[in-house]
Amino acid sequence: MKKKIVVLVTCGGAYHAPGVINHLKNLKRINTKVISTDINDDALGKYFADLFFKVSNGGSSSFIKELINICKKNKVDIIIPFSDEEALNLSKNINKFNKLGVKVLVSNYKITKFVSNKLNLMEFIKKEKIDYPKFFSPKSIKQLNYSLKKLGYPKKKVVFKPVDQRGGRGFRILNANFDEYDEVTKQKKELFITKERLEKIILEKNFSKNFILMEYLEGEDFNIDVLANNGEIINYLAQKRLLPKHGSLEKGSVDKDLKIKKYLLTIFSKIKFNNLVNLEMAYQKKK
Repeated sequence: MKKKIVVLVTCGGAYHAPGVINHLKNLKRINTKVISTDINDDALGKYFADLFFKVSNGGSSSFIKELINICKKNKVDIIIPFSDEEALNLSKNINKFNKLGVKVLVSNYKITKFVSNKLNLMEFIKKEKIDYPKFFSPKSIKQLNYSLKKLGYPKKKVVFKPVDQRGGRGFRILNANFDEYDEVTKQKKELFITKERLEKIILEKNFSKNFILMEYLEGEDFNIDVLANNGEIINYLAQKRLLPKHGSLEKGSVDKDLKIKKYLLTIFSKIKFNNLVNLEMAYQKKK
């Protein structure tokens, strides 16, 4: 007889949520009931899950209260968060779910909060002498120009990232050789940005918002899902990015690059991740 479990998948509107929900419902050895939640009432996951609930913003206290009620009424066994904001909030309140016997697939709050800040993570990797791309966090126009020069701009592209945004929000590539009119009028989402426009945006905020400038890695790009227990890797799946070039992965191929495993082992020995972790890695273009 199949074991029965109830799984709650948050952020049902996420790109990969329907596929995960469908897979969970078709497990051969486990009879899985899947509940989906989302801030939007018409999220795609609603039409794949057995039950759906509209919830508050994933970063709010109301979100936690609503999930606790859903867990109690539906005897939820496991929660899989599909957004970084929800994962951070759930990790902060994990004891409330532990008391209910609900397993939340996140690392503890200290780790989750630490790695959600890109600058903290990059500086830690640098300190631990783990391979990392060149990066800077300028606080003035003078530092901005110095950083860009060190990163090879304008001959080379440079990545701009806000330190506290997730899901590709704010990700831009400084590029000295593109048609800005075409970028604004023909693209669904702007990707490239000029140095002049970036300076204007930053000056309007008077450098009050932290960001990083990073070398643009033009080689193979990998999206990696890891299952871990206190820093020990139980299993992982690395997908080489095929489409699109940037943003949420839509098409990839499974890759068994041993260098990836070695790199993961190094990082996880330093940061004791738990449960599900998603990372992105890339190589510099081969000369």
